[in-house]
Amino acid sequence: MSLLKTLETCHYQTPEENMMKDIILRVLQSRNPDIDSACAELVTLTRQAGKLLHIDEETLLDYFETFLKNVANSRSRSAFRDVELVELMIKNAQSRFSLAYAIWFYICYCRNNSLPKDNGVNKRQQQVFNGPGAMSLTSKR
Repeated sequence: MSLLKTLETCHYQTPEENMMKDIILRVLQSRNPDIDSACAELVTLTRQAGKLLHIDEETLLDYFETFLKNVANSRSRSAFRDVELVELMIKNAQSRFSLAYAIWFYICYCRNNSLPKDNGVNKRQQQVFNGPGAMSLTSKR
């Protein structure tokens, strides 16, 4: 299943997350997406949802920009090798944690090739990917 189709079938717990999904879909569907404004909208919605408050806005903008540039390249599987991981995280975000955290975990994984150690995230949030039925972000492919 493509990232676009996966995202289209997802329904999240909060209105903010569903609006975030719509923004990501807009980026995926556009040939020339305005990533800067999409990132700003994602940061605003993340703050409105009360998520990732321990991350400053500049860093959050950078995380969303990295994520959106990756998903914009998802039309070509070779350009975005982690598409399966992102699809899994987007699906799990519907019930296990928020979409903002899923994106944050993904970017931390890409930058560190491991889960963030202690950036204000409690053990329960880290267990989301390592718990039963979830894919470990630290496992090898």
